[in-house]
Formats: sequence, structure tokens, C-alpha cells
Amino acid sequence: MILYTLLIILLVLLGMLTFIPKYQAAINRFSIGINFFLTLIATLFGVLLAMAFANIEEEQKEKQHVI
Repeated sequence: MILYTLLIILLVLLGMLTFIPKYQAAINRFSIGINFFLTLIATLFGVLLAMAFANIEEEQKEKQHVI
């Protein structure tokens, strides 16, 4: 879980580089690749978030069914 969180934070920080005006020339030149990268970040974030919620829900069910 901590690894997922660190990975997401790292990818979000890399994605935030696209908003820095200093890098606009490179962003315009590589716009297709950057759009792919940002889409990849969003997809990974969604999948990892869903996995985390599923794990939390499963742990709660296990605690309820303990005799």
C-alpha cells in the first residue's frame, strides 16, 4: 500500500511538470507522448485506488466473520 502511494505521488509530481511554463516548448513538441503519459497516470491512479478500496472492504468483511 505504501509503495502504491509513493508511486502515485511520484507520477502525479511528474504530471505536474506539464504546467510549468519553462517546459512549454518541450511539451508542445512531445504533446502526443505527454498526453499518453498523463492518461497512463490517470488510469494507474484509478486502478490502484480501486484495489486499495477492495482490500479495505475485504479486510472489514474478514473482521466481521471472525468467530
